Amino acid sequence: QFINVRLQLLDQQYCLEMDRQLWQSYLDIGLQQHLWPVRSILHNVKDK
Repeated sequence: QFINVRLQLLDQQYCLEMDRQLWQSYLDIGLQQHLWPVRSILHNVKDK
């Protein structure tokens, strides 16, 4: 059971790291190219 729980935690950690890297790449591209998804811009405008 210990091994199963450990593997589940490692799997979750891996998935979270992949998500983080994906969002970081979106941010990097947006900063370099000054391109942002319209949905993100509209969401931020509505909050202000």
